[in-house]
Order: sequence, then C-alpha cells, then structure tokens
Amino acid sequence: MIARRHSKWEEQASTEAQKWSNWHYTQYSAWCANNGNYRTDKRNADWNAEIIWKMRLELAFAWELVTDEVEAVFNTLLAAIETQFDALKDALAAAPMTQEARHQLLGAIRPRFDGCKYAVTRAKEEFAHEVTLLRRYLSEPSPGSFILDAMIPAYRAASKIYGRGKLRAQRSIIENRISDGVLFPSAAIAMQTRLEALLEQRRSILAGIVAELYWNVRRDIGFVLALDSDGEGGEERGGGGGGSGGDGDVLDVVEREVLEEVLGRLGVLEERAERVRRAVQ
Repeated sequence: MIARRHSKWEEQASTEAQKWSNWHYTQYSAWCANNGNYRTDKRNADWNAEIIWKMRLELAFAWELVTDEVEAVFNTLLAAIETQFDALKDALAAAPMTQEARHQLLGAIRPRFDGCKYAVTRAKEEFAHEVTLLRRYLSEPSPGSFILDAMIPAYRAASKIYGRGKLRAQRSIIENRISDGVLFPSAAIAMQTRLEALLEQRRSILAGIVAELYWNVRRDIGFVLALDSDGEGGEERGGGGGGSGGDGDVLDVVEREVLEEVLGRLGVLEERAERVRRAVQ
C-alpha cells in the first residue's frame, strides 16, 4: 500500500459532497438532521458510506492480510507448543527417574499442554474478533463507527442553521469538515492506537499463558520427583535427583523457545498491521 493515501480519499469524498450540494435545500437539511443517512420517495443515500468508499475499497486487501496473519500466527504457536511438548517428552525419557515416575509425569504434563493450546485458541478467537471489530469501526458507516464519530458534530452544527443562506451555510459546514485535512489522518491515529493496544494486550496474555504452563509443569516435575525419591529404584535415577537440575535446565530452554516463538509471530502480525496503518497516513 502507498502511504499518504488520505489525500486521495479526501479528494474523492469532496467530490461526493459536491454532488449533494445540488440537492434541494429541504433534502439537504433532512440528511443533515439524520446524520447523513436518510431516505425519501425520491432519494436513498448514506453520505457516510459515500465519504469512505474509496478508503474502504483500497484497504480491503491490507485488512485481509492482517486477518490471514492472525490465523497463521496462532496456528504456528499451536504447532510450536506441540513441538515443545515432544521435546520435553524426549528430555524426560532421558532423565534419571523410574519408569513409573516418568509415566506419572507425562500423564500430568500432557493435560497442561492441552490446556495451554486451548487457551491459545481462545486468545486467537478473541483477537480475530477484536480485529474484525476494528475493521468495521474504520470501514463501515455504522453507529459508533469512525466516520459517524467524525461527522456527527458537523451534521449537528449544520442542522442548527436557520434563515436566509441556510443551505449555503450547511454546505460549507459539511464540505469543510470533509476537506479539512483532519478527517482521514484521524483514522490513522485511531487505527494505530487501537492496534497497538490490541497487540500489547495479546502479547501480555500469551506470555502469561506460557508462563503459567511452565510454572505448572515445574511444579508437577518437582512433585513427582519428590515422591519418586521416597520410593524404590534409586539405582535407575543415578545421581540426578530433584527437579532443580537437568530437568529445570531443559524446561528453561523449552519455555524460552516458546516465548521467542510467541514474540516472533506477533512481530510478523505487527508488520502486517503496520501496512494497514501506513496506508491511511
């Protein structure tokens, strides 16, 4: 996408506004009084949709990239979590502990990883929903959307005009709002603020999910090894013993790799989101 597109969108929106200026003054007033969206027997138009149609069209592909990347990011994370479970399983297979302890550990750890994957899947669904809402906020002329929030003050100001020169004054208010050089750049600000907040929130949530997973796994290992040390089979364990030795080192590596995967994939998503944001600057 090409940066600085907002001037083109403003130009298109101003062209649409010029078309409305040819309407009868009663019709123009009716649309101002109804926040730009009204219908009569002779007309049915949504000014807000016409103001943003070019922006919406040109951003459609960029938004699709973001949406696709959300799916790819979280699917990669889910695969990474499963891969790291296999790595941890291999490490436990070589660890100095009884076969019974190893079986107990795997029985305890498998549900931990399954629970982590479920939490990541939920995080993916929630994030995808938030991205969809943000896209709608910026691309659709619905109540509470960016374009309604931006235009309603102008509609209200125009609706308060009475007397001679009413139509001219109303047109001036509406057209100046569209061409003031602020309308579309403000979309970039809104997008940047919300995307940054969403990404930071997801980063924190996913890091918390991973941290909780490995905190529980460490606890499981410590608990099982403590029981194992009280039982028989010490000769199988060799000189290893408690959970603070090699197993802890393996967990540190595995946890770090998962966290790096989380941050790396979110970084890719951030790049996609940045392309959308730059497009409306």
